[in-house]
Amino acid sequence: MKRIRLFIIGFGVVGQGLAELLAEKENLLFNHHALVVTLVGVANQRLEATMTEAVAAGARAATILASGYLEGDRDPPLIQRVASLALSAELWDGLVRQSLR
Repeated sequence: MKRIRLFIIGFGVVGQGLAELLAEKENLLFNHHALVVTLVGVANQRLEATMTEAVAAGARAATILASGYLEGDRDPPLIQRVASLALSAELWDGLVRQSLR
């Protein structure tokens, strides 16, 4: 059996849809693929802290479904801080690279 810790950071329409789909397909994932997915979802206010926790917990991937915007945020903005964290933990792809520009 394989376990995946999936951190969905941002829980809007897309994040909720993914969580519902994973819940609906839980038995199929386990019975056909021997796969157990553990899911965590949070709001933008906890985005940076949750990414830090995910990295510390050894997460190999993070799906961020959030605007990355905080009203009254400091510089650098939240999306750049989270992208930098993802890059340093090697949890990145081309989209993360683009957000750092």
